[in-house]
Amino acid sequence: METPTQALINPDKIHLRQIMQMGFSVQGNQQNAANLHTHFSSAVSMGEKTNALVVKLTITVRTTSTRNDGLAARANFEQEYHFQVENLPELITAHDGHQLIDPRLVTTLISIAISTARGIVWAQTKGTFLEGFVLPIINPAKLVPNPAVS
Repeated sequence: METPTQALINPDKIHLRQIMQMGFSVQGNQQNAANLHTHFSSAVSMGEKTNALVVKLTITVRTTSTRNDGLAARANFEQEYHFQVENLPELITAHDGHQLIDPRLVTTLISIAISTARGIVWAQTKGTFLEGFVLPIINPAKLVPNPAVS
């Protein structure tokens, strides 16, 4: 199996073209809330335009109740980040009918998406149980999905 080329990941060739809010919900309240838990997941797909990639980022924040009666509150954020990567063909390798995207590029795009989401979530949660909450810093490489993209 061929591995993706070792082209440089050049930030000057990466452009964030669009952010789409696909879902946002906050349920419950902060009374009796404890133990804040955050979960991230991601998916990457080829975009419709030339040299385009889409990162779908899903973030779930939940708290447990101090009364031991289960969930106190939950928030869900789902966003799509549409990127154009000028040198994308240099960072893709074909294998078994799939296009393998260099995981370094995917990690970079997920990192950009999470950093951007941090500000969006902070602004969207004003007036909710999460007011003032800042998304934790995580290793974006842990969110890199299987690099095969059809």
